[in-house]
Amino acid sequence: MKAIALTRRDQFFITSLVLAGLISVFLVRAGHWSQLVDLDDTPITPAHFTVDVNEAGWPDLVILPRIGPTLAMRIIASREQRGRYESPEELMRVRGIGPAILERVSPHLRFSKASASAGPAADN
Repeated sequence: MKAIALTRRDQFFITSLVLAGLISVFLVRAGHWSQLVDLDDTPITPAHFTVDVNEAGWPDLVILPRIGPTLAMRIIASREQRGRYESPEELMRVRGIGPAILERVSPHLRFSKASASAGPAADN
């Protein structure tokens, strides 16, 4: 019996066919075809979060919509210079925050009140 000589190109083609067949068998037997998720049918659920403007650092503030590092630092500087914020409208004292930004961030804001123990510690 005479051996059949295959060229490198023929060997590559046959190897590719065998691999494709094995992968197809594996995927069909594993059931992956029936378990694909259709992303177009996945409902979009908005994330809801709140940030305490009176306690937050700049990394917490930058997660707010339309608030970048510069505005976050201005919010903190205004809080340190002029005191705590009592309402969302008070954020408009910060340069760069106007009605449009205030409308976008308001649902995500929380305003903590100053606690009685927040003052300087008394020496005993």
